Amino acid sequence: MAKGARSKMKKRLRSARGQHFYEIKGKQQLEVLSQKLHDPMYCMKADKALPPNAYLEPNNPLAVFPQTPKPQILDFRTHKMQYGGRTAVNTFRKINSKNAKVSKYTAIVKTTAMAEAEEKAKRDAEENVMEEDNQHKEEEPVVATSSKVTTVDDLTAMTEAMTIGKKKAKKGDADSSMPKINVKSKGIKNRKKACARSQKQVRF
Repeated sequence: MAKGARSKMKKRLRSARGQHFYEIKGKQQLEVLSQKLHDPMYCMKADKALPPNAYLEPNNPLAVFPQTPKPQILDFRTHKMQYGGRTAVNTFRKINSKNAKVSKYTAIVKTTAMAEAEEKAKRDAEENVMEEDNQHKEEEPVVATSSKVTTVDDLTAMTEAMTIGKKKAKKGDADSSMPKINVKSKGIKNRKKACARSQKQVRF
């Protein structure tokens, strides 16, 4: 009975989870609450009131489409917490000692404010790059064309040079593009001889 309340390992795990929650979410909640308390012009009605719905008031410039908030899921696994390595059994845990046990996993604790700052820095860097590219494009020198002035005489000379005329083909150059083939065949010669013999034998 009550093993979780009396177990030293369970106690250490609860304390590690509490520290992990405070680093990620609790510290930010306290900062927001302290800002509200120290602000003399704070109005709860303006802070808690919902903006006008864009579905119901499409012509209202202050209307906003309702969005579902993304859940911030905290990872309480031992290897994901900063002090999770000290919750194991049979480990030396004197924090002020040089031989203190430290988690072998490097936990990255990132709050929502840090994530928003990183996103803003990325957006600013992208905008700066775009602005620099636009400035380089605007500063590129325009390549000037040749400054030589063309006259009417130059244009007429160019048109005369560009006129296309038909070349007169020579008699022997009718099939100059095709190679000449000399056919030497015995069959052709024999046919010619046979035709000559048949013509001699014919008697009118």
